Amino acid sequence: MYSLDTFVMPIISSVVAAIAIMISSEIIEHNLEAKHAIILALAANIASAFATPLLSPLISVYIPAITLVSGITLPSLIVDLAFWIILAFVIMTNSFTDEKIKIALFGFAITTVVIIALPYVLPYVTPMFGNYTVG
Repeated sequence: MYSLDTFVMPIISSVVAAIAIMISSEIIEHNLEAKHAIILALAANIASAFATPLLSPLISVYIPAITLVSGITLPSLIVDLAFWIILAFVIMTNSFTDEKIKIALFGFAITTVVIIALPYVLPYVTPMFGNYTVG
């Protein structure tokens, strides 16, 4: 059984990351359009959501599965960061390499912070929408 939080958290973190990337255009000079920022954030979060359970055990052979804040493990962070970097290189075709890496690191950091903070915030927000479960 899935709760509403399972579907809402990646979408909220993607939107927040896309907005943060667009706001950061003054600090990190990039030519990333808003639609590409949203596609990058959604694709990175969705791809890592499906691939992390498959790839984390393989990575944990080489890197210890240290549990960090909110149950996030070090191998899952590495998989998420890898997807951010790979998708930044695929989506941002007209940018320099250092811009792609900066955007990927910034988006990854924002997404990670939002995913860590959302479990503490959502219980106060979801009663407004009701307690929905799927499945």
